Amino acid sequence: MPDARGRREVRISKRMQRLLDGSLPVSELDDEELARGYPRADDGTFRGRPPMMIPRAMQDEIMRRLLKRGQEKLKENYLAAMDQMTEVATDRNLDPAVRLKAAQYVIERLAGKTPERIHVASEDPVETLFKNILADPSGLFEKDEVPKEPGKAELTDNEVPAPTEF
Repeated sequence: MPDARGRREVRISKRMQRLLDGSLPVSELDDEELARGYPRADDGTFRGRPPMMIPRAMQDEIMRRLLKRGQEKLKENYLAAMDQMTEVATDRNLDPAVRLKAAQYVIERLAGKTPERIHVASEDPVETLFKNILADPSGLFEKDEVPKEPGKAELTDNEVPAPTEF
């Protein structure tokens, strides 16, 4: 029942209380407790509802530890996983599609995944028009003679640009 301020009393397990007060360090939580984000109940099960709130710093530490343990397991089993995938890729009794996926997995892990992004660049005709206008605002140059930078024409002493017709 809420009190006058609208707060309710919430019961938490002794283990959760120890975690909150710091007497149970996050490093002592097992893998499943880290994955769920809270400790087991006093009887070793995950009975009842998970806690409604956990301090942000504690949640961050739980996630950091979980990811670290996952990376350690991946490192420990990496070679065995690659061996298994290679066996699947070379087993002629398996479906070719399965073998292809296994081979692709092994290659991507060893050589890196091929980028899936394709950058297509096309020039906007309006942008091209404005670039040409800025490059030759007086319109004195032929199309092939337009300098690359505005105001920078490469002319010899005897050359004079021919006026263009309007």
